Amino acid sequence: MADLTRTLCLKTILVAVDLSPHSEATARYAVSFAKPFGASIVLVHVHVPVDLVYEFASEGAYEALDHQRQHAQQELGRLTGTLREAHPACQKAFLIGDPAEQVVRLAQERGADLIITASHHPGFLAQLLYLDQAPRIMHIAPCPVLVYHEGYQGVLTAPSSSPATQTASAEGEVTRKKIVLPVDLAGEPGQTVAFAAKLARQWGADLYVLHIYTAPPYNADAHYASAVPGIGCQRRRLEGKLLDWVSQLQTQHARTFALFEAGESPARGIQQVAANLHADLIVVSTHDRAWLAKYLFYSDADEIARRAVAPVLVFRAKPDAELSSSRDVNSPD
Repeated sequence: MADLTRTLCLKTILVAVDLSPHSEATARYAVSFAKPFGASIVLVHVHVPVDLVYEFASEGAYEALDHQRQHAQQELGRLTGTLREAHPACQKAFLIGDPAEQVVRLAQERGADLIITASHHPGFLAQLLYLDQAPRIMHIAPCPVLVYHEGYQGVLTAPSSSPATQTASAEGEVTRKKIVLPVDLAGEPGQTVAFAAKLARQWGADLYVLHIYTAPPYNADAHYASAVPGIGCQRRRLEGKLLDWVSQLQTQHARTFALFEAGESPARGIQQVAANLHADLIVVSTHDRAWLAKYLFYSDADEIARRAVAPVLVFRAKPDAELSSSRDVNSPD
């Protein structure tokens, strides 16, 4: 089990916004995420250059596009000023180029610990043409990426003096936050598990460690019938392993629970469990994939991040660095 004794340290959070009406909600969510860590926020907007939009634009069209650029700069300044009223440690960055590439480059330059962006649930063609930047950022970012969704009303807030004091509100709604952590049980708990456990502990949130079990396809022949006892044994073994993981995690964070569910699609199963729990955050791990899979944006992590009812934090383990290591980044606007 990974070391959970160290405190999770997030010092710099990049918030990528497209300045659509949803951007302010994304930015305010980012503030609620940053405050408990005392993290600074860099609000970044990437303007697509004219030559990437119109190859044969008229002079009037260029003037109109330049006006749009100036308007975007003004809107970014306005949004940054609004956020500073609630969170003074807020900076802005206006960049030009490919949105995903520029956001990732800035994250590398600033030593960002987290990128927060939004997903707008585009159709297949929009995904193929890179019109939604969240999946692209997820797979090339040097740090975890949190995908915030339109319509989500909750925020992850700092706990009161003791998790035990978080009780039901006047309306009877439980105020304790809930984090869902899907695991595949193929190996041993790694950095993703440690990250989620530390986050849950620092917020006083309930942590649900979830495994979606997919049974082998049914076959009515005699060979399948003889294999049924082995399948049941494998399921019990996985259930036991999940309980062992949770037992170890509970020594560091008592509010950790095991969920073992059966389903044909892990992505759909995770989304359904999160919806039933009214989860505030889903933490998933992503892995490097082949070029074609990246181009088509096909993976369980992508599917969950785009479709889930709650924000999704996509974590990629770092082979040579501790996620909890501190960084000292102080960059001007």
